[in-house]
Amino acid sequence: MWWEELPELAPYREEPQQLPSGTAGKDGVLEMRFVPRGERTLLVDLYRRAPLLVQKALYWDVAMPGLPCVLMITTTGCIVQGDRHSIKIELADQAQAHVTTQAATKIHAMDANFATQAQHITLGENAYLELVPDTVIPHAQARFATQTQFVVHPTATAFYSEILLGGRKYYKQGELFEFALFSSSVTGQRPDGSELFREKFVIDPANRPVRRTGVMGALTSLAM
Repeated sequence: MWWEELPELAPYREEPQQLPSGTAGKDGVLEMRFVPRGERTLLVDLYRRAPLLVQKALYWDVAMPGLPCVLMITTTGCIVQGDRHSIKIELADQAQAHVTTQAATKIHAMDANFATQAQHITLGENAYLELVPDTVIPHAQARFATQTQFVVHPTATAFYSEILLGGRKYYKQGELFEFALFSSSVTGQRPDGSELFREKFVIDPANRPVRRTGVMGALTSLAM
């Protein structure tokens, strides 16, 4: 698995005392394929496995009435230790889609192992995707690694955002940058395999403080 090659996860290999990592209820899968039909794009293929869920595509954008808007839902309401989530989104030629989450993604405290999320997005010719999940809020001692891969046709457009909060700012006396690890990588390539970009950041507050000038300073959120 891709996360086995991440050195930053090496200290967190122990298994939880509860359900082992990646077992039923923790191995979430979501696969979606969008295809244009007439004046609308339809969600024609959907595969889901708990705790990930999508119900149906909605059409609420008055400026783009043919744009399907889809909410990715986590039925557990959060991400916990040992979770392994995999998300695949494919847009056929000329397809359009807006994909987001039902709320902020909360990553709960962990005392063993870690959680991961892999996203693989493919856009065909003249496809258009808005992938704009809500904020990610890691709780104290959370360990999380995410990997997002885009394969984009030269005529396609992909809009992607990732917003990380420092933690639960107003929880008790405040809980900012008390998570153990947040690792994120985003890559993009053409269908022929040529690379467009590659970006990765690792936040390890205990060993590399972020509340410093030139890093986060007094800021409490990071957007990309």
